Amino acid sequence: MKELPKEVLEGFVSWYCDYPLSNKEDCYKDKINKEYLSSIGKEKFIEFFYEFVSVGGEIQSGGHRLKNGFRETVKNNFASFRTYILKTFDDNFNIEDWIVNLKNYHRFGIGAATIFLNRVDKNKYAILNKKTRDGLRIVGCKISSSDEKAYLKVLEIQYWYIQRYPEIFKNYYQIDAFMHYLVGVEEGKRLAIRFLGAHFQSNKLLPEEISNPDDYLEGAKKTITVNAYERDPKARKKCIDHYGNKYECQVCGDSLTKKYGKLAKGFIHVHHIIPISERGQEYKIDPLNDLIPVCPNCHAMLHRMTPCLSIEKLREIIKKQKLVVYIIFIRSLTAFSKRLSPSSSNFLGHPKLRRIKPSLPKIRPSLNPTPYCSKY
Repeated sequence: MKELPKEVLEGFVSWYCDYPLSNKEDCYKDKINKEYLSSIGKEKFIEFFYEFVSVGGEIQSGGHRLKNGFRETVKNNFASFRTYILKTFDDNFNIEDWIVNLKNYHRFGIGAATIFLNRVDKNKYAILNKKTRDGLRIVGCKISSSDEKAYLKVLEIQYWYIQRYPEIFKNYYQIDAFMHYLVGVEEGKRLAIRFLGAHFQSNKLLPEEISNPDDYLEGAKKTITVNAYERDPKARKKCIDHYGNKYECQVCGDSLTKKYGKLAKGFIHVHHIIPISERGQEYKIDPLNDLIPVCPNCHAMLHRMTPCLSIEKLREIIKKQKLVVYIIFIRSLTAFSKRLSPSSSNFLGHPKLRRIKPSLPKIRPSLNPTPYCSKY
């Protein structure tokens, strides 16, 4: 296992003191026990688990989209689901078999199920969800895609960390909070990048283009289900006009209309040089200095890292890749020329290859060697 840097651990301890869920380690102790769950009636049992899934067991974001489907599952399979749940309190409880049988209860996934186990005994059962997988990946641990194998591995890894840092992690609930700190808290992510070499995509989806008011105010949050940032189409237009209204990528130089014709006319992404999400408040945008037109591919690459790559850095990467392509091309021509004239020490000495200059030409990465080779 990888040792955890002191700076990361100190950051977590400081953050956890103010973490809203730090005082909810035992919030279900009066209800998640064999006596209570075996004594309540059907309707109360169903409502309890409906509410539990809805709020994510007070550990992860609530399962609002799943709760109604889950309620139907429990209603239709009440007797078997109740037996399944009460097994977790047996002395001979088999965790592998229990996880394998999760497939029998639609909408009760590995995340909600292992949160329930953690609420049964926080000193015995870990939590497995996407946050866990991402957090363990950051500390250099890979786990299986199979839920039952992955869960046993998570127990092993997190137990090691609990034993290694007993003054930091008292139980599996706290180490789950540490996973959240590494992948879901900006301060933790920054420390993970700096001290653990972590890499984050800023968004699962590529940031959308801009949309709203006349004086180019951006970044004002408006509440829907989550916070969204307002963006201004006039700022976008002014930015594109500033760069010649050519709809060309300012990183790689590509024009989508050259590749897709009329279909791509007027289409280009606009990249926020300082991402809107990093500003966190309303600000007056400068379309000439804050925005730049880029093609979708370059836009995606700019957002591959957190913080985003700079325009200059991505241009440098493309330039280096051009050189790699050119070197491979020249080496291929060298090998080809030697087959034509084995005695020639200079591959460019061949009469049909003299047109190629030995110095590095200013070429685009899409250089096609066919014109030089098709006659052979």
